[in-house]
Amino acid sequence: MGMKRFLPPAGMAMLFIVSQIIAVVVAPSFKDAGMEAFDNPEDPMNIVQIFAILLVFTIFILIIAKYREKMVKYIILFFFFLASISIFQGFFYFIIPSLSAILAIATSIIMIALLI
Repeated sequence: MGMKRFLPPAGMAMLFIVSQIIAVVVAPSFKDAGMEAFDNPEDPMNIVQIFAILLVFTIFILIIAKYREKMVKYIILFFFFLASISIFQGFFYFIIPSLSAILAIATSIIMIALLI
């Protein structure tokens, strides 16, 4: 019973780490291609914007956790799925550009299926 309880969080952590490593690997290619999260990466207001997004998302999760505890897991998985799609699309774009979106969605679906 102990191992069965440990595997899902460990699997989620490993998939998160793998996604982040892939993101770090493909980030320079995105920058070279002109794809950036903000129009002006040097603008100090970007930090305020990121902080505001994190604050709103945290409040959103806490409100849901208060009223619908089991739903939080699926919301986090959904956002993990969306993040994985964007990461893998960038990764696959530099390998097979014409199939990058399909491969990214397929890979993300497999990752989420393994987590559920």
